[in-house]
Amino acid sequence: MNFSETTLPLSVSSIEAFTVSKRETNNANNKIREVIIQCILEDTIPYNFYEECSKWQELKQSTHDFIEKLVNHQPYDIIKVQPKGGRKYNYDFDFYIYYNKNLISTHRIELKFNTKSIRGCPQFLSIGGQKMKSCLSKPFDVYFYKNHLTNIFQHLGKPIPSLETYTTQIHQTSPECMREVKEKYKTDKSFCQICKQESAKAITNYIQETELNVNNLNSYLQETQRDKVYMMWYKGKFYMEEIKTTNYIIVSVVKTKNSYQCYTQTGKTLIVLLRWKNGNGVAYPALQISESSKKL
Repeated sequence: MNFSETTLPLSVSSIEAFTVSKRETNNANNKIREVIIQCILEDTIPYNFYEECSKWQELKQSTHDFIEKLVNHQPYDIIKVQPKGGRKYNYDFDFYIYYNKNLISTHRIELKFNTKSIRGCPQFLSIGGQKMKSCLSKPFDVYFYKNHLTNIFQHLGKPIPSLETYTTQIHQTSPECMREVKEKYKTDKSFCQICKQESAKAITNYIQETELNVNNLNSYLQETQRDKVYMMWYKGKFYMEEIKTTNYIIVSVVKTKNSYQCYTQTGKTLIVLLRWKNGNGVAYPALQISESSKKL
């Protein structure tokens, strides 16, 4: 088995990635946090980090406390970490736990920051691209193109791209066909407001006109959440939550202006929010799924 080596250099100050920071730095800090966890578990953190900063000692202790709970306090001696982040996967790591050179368990781990419960997360799953299309009764990208994109490009003073170009590129973080729109969105407040207005109208109208494909969404939830364990960092400590896929079988749906509010067979409420991940009306439409405290 080949385990990828970390390439992100760490310093003593890297520990600050585990401090709540501004939203715009969160993605970069997420990557640092993932690398730190891997290095702690594979024992590749320089010893002087622990000597120079007590936060490193506390993080190491909490990380191994989490592992103790994960393996139910069974003996182990080696941990190998396989990073699994990115769009291809819906979790962050595979943890391989060994004892006396024997693999005793494997765990699919998702790292979350600044929460101690799934209910505290803005999302536990994001669905975009073809998977998103399979969960809806008609494609949102085509709907937006035909009903709202023209107005945005008229204010830009440019012709709109072809439907094929748009639907091929729009599910990327920085689609080339929307490059000028994205630039103006960032620098022109009035244009940004126009994009936001078109986005809000499109999402509300689209939801009223469409349905969730509940069977496909249920299948995807079972596939992506199966055997997943959440490793959640909150105020200096890791918390663990294991997923029960029976909690994610949707039986009924109620629409709101920007989401499908879904009720599961175990009485949980899932919020399936339709949103843009990289600028309203600009790039990367997706379904953002979170768990609500509301009950059926």
